Amino acid sequence: MPNVGEPTYASDVNAAGVIARGTRTTVQTCTGSEIGILRLDNVALLSGHAYLIQPSILRVDMTVTTDRPKFLIRYNLTGTATTSSSALARSERSGSEDLNSFPPPFGWIFPVADTTAASFLLTMVRASGTGNILCPPATASDEPITLSVIDYGVAPADTGVVI
Repeated sequence: MPNVGEPTYASDVNAAGVIARGTRTTVQTCTGSEIGILRLDNVALLSGHAYLIQPSILRVDMTVTTDRPKFLIRYNLTGTATTSSSALARSERSGSEDLNSFPPPFGWIFPVADTTAASFLLTMVRASGTGNILCPPATASDEPITLSVIDYGVAPADTGVVI
């Protein structure tokens, strides 16, 4: 580790960078209930490390402009993540906002206590409304959805001050 006042580099904390990544290029349509979009299984997580679980920018198309799409990242440390697994992060928009995309960063820093294999699932649900939500939009074949797990290295203690 560096001394006080010196910069911290990835090699100082054994950061590995992107350790898992998945891509979806086909449209997924949500008609109401929460559905899976993309899952990463058997992601090896090291005790004492922190990880960022983050999707790409999520562009949507909606058949009813006042609907509210919501995206979640769910996880399971003992099996396969499903739509009923614990949620790490979520992002939601109302129909009155710019619906072009859910801007990054939508993700979560995930500190791990024990070395384990995890499963992460990106889901979407229509939080309210009556139409369908398409992600990515049918017109955006050149904008795939990705889900990445990034190893930040050894997790320092939380030293933030709530103000």
